[in-house]
Amino acid sequence: MHKYNHTNLYDYSYFKMLMLNILLLIVCCVFITEATSDTCTKQTSPTTVFSIIKRKYKWSQSIKACQDEGAALASIQTKEKSDAIYNFIISEGISSPDVFHAIWTSGNRLNDKINWFWLAQEPVVFTNWDISNDEPNDAEKPENCISFYNNGSSAVWNDVNCEKYEFYPLCEKPVCNALNPRSLKEITELHCHCHCGNNC
Repeated sequence: MHKYNHTNLYDYSYFKMLMLNILLLIVCCVFITEATSDTCTKQTSPTTVFSIIKRKYKWSQSIKACQDEGAALASIQTKEKSDAIYNFIISEGISSPDVFHAIWTSGNRLNDKINWFWLAQEPVVFTNWDISNDEPNDAEKPENCISFYNNGSSAVWNDVNCEKYEFYPLCEKPVCNALNPRSLKEITELHCHCHCGNNC
């Protein structure tokens, strides 16, 4: 008569359960592409995260720098988004006290030198120009790109020569590939991961 081996049955069941758990873990968890900037992306709204690349670039270089992060140079279509960006740079301790220490947006008028557009050819409707300095004033002709800086209460805009100055790029991208934004979790300074069921 063949003996019934309880030990082998137990080992097989344990192995089967272990493999099932591993499979569920792989299916469940989604990893965001590694961030290579100094600052991991942070949640600022239900659909968008922002990050600052802490290296200065000219405007055209900033577009590529954000693309290399899997993001896009930021557009500021509404006051709510402008306020969110202002709160973001404050929370990050980013100093941009004047026009010479500013941050790039995607805003530009390179097509016709008259009308302002965001990078995706979306017309600029909402504006937050620094009217105390008569912006936009095209002072150093041509000033065809939009930067912003912290005037103490808002992220105010300035028209700037696109290739003369180097500023920090502000990048934006969708939260966690449109998954629950609360699953965005900062693991280390250089990595963000999504973890199933974790509240961040």
